[in-house]
Amino acid sequence: MQCKERPQILKKSRIEQIDVREASTKLTSFLNANQESQVMPSFIRAQLLKIETGLKGCTNVNSNIDG
Repeated sequence: MQCKERPQILKKSRIEQIDVREASTKLTSFLNANQESQVMPSFIRAQLLKIETGLKGCTNVNSNIDG
């Protein structure tokens, strides 16, 4: 995924596009909320952390371009 692409999220049987900052914020909130619970397997959490890092890299690039 390139930083300029908008991630697609399935929501109520339709595809909705959200911007990278919103995706990063939602993923960070999800990870923080599930940090204490041990329900999520560690390999899934590791993959989500990689995605979060990638999204944050994209938002940093975009904010440098915008401002």
